[in-house]
Amino acid sequence: LLTRRITQRQLLLKPDPKTNQIFAFCLALAARITGVLVHAHNVMSNHWHAVVTDPHGRLPEFAERVHKLVAKCMNAKLGRWENLWSSEHYSAVLLTDPADILSKIIYVDGNPVSAGLVASASQWPGLWSRPSDYTAGPRMIDRPDIFFREDGSVPGQVPLQLTVPPTFKGMTPREFRQLVERELRAKENEVKGRMAREKRRVVGVRRILAQSV
Repeated sequence: LLTRRITQRQLLLKPDPKTNQIFAFCLALAARITGVLVHAHNVMSNHWHAVVTDPHGRLPEFAERVHKLVAKCMNAKLGRWENLWSSEHYSAVLLTDPADILSKIIYVDGNPVSAGLVASASQWPGLWSRPSDYTAGPRMIDRPDIFFREDGSVPGQVPLQLTVPPTFKGMTPREFRQLVERELRAKENEVKGRMAREKRRVVGVRRILAQSV
């Protein structure tokens, strides 16, 4: 389970189509170069999470590439020059038990719901790993027209593939998708009940998009 936060908890990754494209491309490119397998990801306004498998022992390189490329692209997009990420090192928690892996995938996918931002994960306007991605095959992500040179060595498109964790041996992508969908609905219902008891309302997409970075 990877986690890293934006400097001073600023909302520099607030969702919009260009930010989503930038992060998706940088994530896909880093995964392609290092061979890291991506099982879940969610980009919140001030941090991001991912559940990955590192079969070749290249996790530090993967994280460095994601964070460096995202920082360069987002700074170019926002017209800033200071550090994008918190000075704290990224968190990497080892997951070995299938139940724990599934729990963290639900944690990642349901993060906007647990935070009271949206009522269901499907409403989150940021980049996240929808359960349907397990059966959809690789999604081709276009290189952003920010930071990267048109005549450079970085490819114009890279595939972003969501894979079933290797610990779930014998489970097809469709079966794993159904498992994640079921557990995610349970998480959404749990949060809905808690917020009703606490008489709280979700922030909602409109207010999220209207927030200042």
